[in-house]
Amino acid sequence: MVRRATEEIHKKEARAKLKPRLKAPYFQTIAIGLTLGYNLPDSGAPSSWIARRLADNGKYIKVTLGYCDDGKAKANLNTADVTELAHRIHDKEALVRKVQDSIITFDTAAYLAREWGSKNTKAKASLKNFKVSDAIDHYLDQRKAQGADARNISKEKNVLNKHIPPALLRKQVADLTSNELKTWKSNITGTVGNKNRVMSLLRRAFNVALEDELVKSKTWDALKTEKEATQMEATGIYLTEKEITQLIKKAPDSATANLIHAAALSGFRVGELVALSIGNYNKQTGVIHVPKDKTKERNVHISNAFASFIEELSNGRKKGEPLLLSPSGERWRDGEQYKAVKQAVMATELNREISIYDIRHSYITLALQKGLDPMTLAKTVGTSVKMIEKYYFHVINPHTQDLLGAASPSINLGA
Repeated sequence: MVRRATEEIHKKEARAKLKPRLKAPYFQTIAIGLTLGYNLPDSGAPSSWIARRLADNGKYIKVTLGYCDDGKAKANLNTADVTELAHRIHDKEALVRKVQDSIITFDTAAYLAREWGSKNTKAKASLKNFKVSDAIDHYLDQRKAQGADARNISKEKNVLNKHIPPALLRKQVADLTSNELKTWKSNITGTVGNKNRVMSLLRRAFNVALEDELVKSKTWDALKTEKEATQMEATGIYLTEKEITQLIKKAPDSATANLIHAAALSGFRVGELVALSIGNYNKQTGVIHVPKDKTKERNVHISNAFASFIEELSNGRKKGEPLLLSPSGERWRDGEQYKAVKQAVMATELNREISIYDIRHSYITLALQKGLDPMTLAKTVGTSVKMIEKYYFHVINPHTQDLLGAASPSINLGA
C-alpha cells in the first residue's frame, strides 16, 4: 500500500493549531512518493517548508524549500516568480538552493516540491502494486493540494466509497479489463446521471495517475458516460413526515436533532445548513441569506415554521455564532454530520440506509405534493426549475390536472 501523509497544512488556520515538534514535520501528500512538510521547531525558530520524496531504495530524500508565510511573515516570492526561475534553471537542486531563504506560501512550496521531485518522484515499489484504491487516494490528495473545497473532496470520497466494492478497490489498475469495468458499471445503483457521476470521478482519478506516470497505459475506456433520458426519477429515499419526526426524536443528541429538523423544514443542502450563522436570518423581512455551497449564495424567504425554529435556536445568542451547533458546541466539521445522522437512523425502526440528503429529497417531494410551484421551490432549495422538472416529474404530473382545474376560471354559460 502506498504510504500517505494527510495533514491539512495547506490551510493557515489549520497550521496555527499545530504544536511545535522536534524533528517531526507535519506532512501532506502532493503526489505518490512525494510529500510536502511543514516544519514547526519547538526552539522558536521560524517555520519552514520541506519536501520529501521516495527513492528507488525505499528511503526518503529531503530538502528545505523555504520559510512559511505564517504569522506576520509575508511571502516575498510567489509561484509566478518560481515558475520563471524554473524555466531558466534546469537543475532542480540549484533551483531549490536559489529560493530556500525566501518566504513562500503553501502553493508556491507545492509547485517547487513538484519541480524538485519531478525526476524521481515515483518509486518503483509504488508502480509495482498501484491499486484502484491508490489511484483514488492520489486523486483526492491532488485535489486537496490544489486547494479544492474540503467539503467537495469529502463528497467525492463518499461517492466513490459507496459505489466501488472492496474487490475492485484491491485490483491493480494495470490489470483492469473492460469486462470487469462494464460489469461494475452495470451494477451502479441510481439514475443514469448518478452512474455518470461515479464513472466520471473514477475515470478522472485514473487519468491523473496516467498524467503522473503512475500507470503506463489507459485501460479504462469502458468507463464512458451514458446518454441521460429527458426525464428521470430522483435518486434517494423518500421519507414521510411521520418518519422524519421519528428520526428527529431518535437522534443521539439535541445537536443532531436540530440538524435533521432544520433540513426537514428548509430543504437546504447539509453544507448550506452547517454554514449558516444566526445573523444570516432577517426577522423583519423573513429572508435568510444562504452561503455558497454547491451553487452560488442566495437570499430566500422561508416558511413560518422554519422561521420560528431559527428564532428558538437564536434566543440569547450572538449574530456571528453558528445557527446549528455540533454536539461539541462548535460549528459542525465536515463529515461529522453524516455520522451523527447515521446514528439517528440506527436508533429508529426504519430499516433503511438513510442519509441527510434523503431529507432534502423528501422536502422537495412533499413541497411538490402540497402544490408549491417549481419556480419558488427551485429558488428556495438552490437548484433550477429544469432540474426540478427533470428529476421530480413523477411528483409534479399527478397533481398538474388538479392544479390546472383549481386555477382555471369558472365559466357558466347556462346562467
